[in-house]
Amino acid sequence: MKTPNRQWARIRLPRRSGRTKMPRGIARCSGMAATPNLGGMARGGYVLAGVALAAWGLFGTEAGWARFLCLTGGGVLIVEGLIGF
Repeated sequence: MKTPNRQWARIRLPRRSGRTKMPRGIARCSGMAATPNLGGMARGGYVLAGVALAAWGLFGTEAGWARFLCLTGGGVLIVEGLIGF
């Protein structure tokens, strides 16, 4: 006889199919790893451009859509520069 906890787990959690498993020959993280397409000075340029755009949006624009777009665009450029894409 199964315990009530086991019965509940069987009802609530469906079994996983084997289709989601990766083949054995492939490394565990190689399918998810992305290769950066920016390096060195380009990454620094993206970060500096993002900082400049965010600073201009924070101190140089009036409140409204311009400030929001400058801060958002600056943040996107900073993140792209940091991760290299």
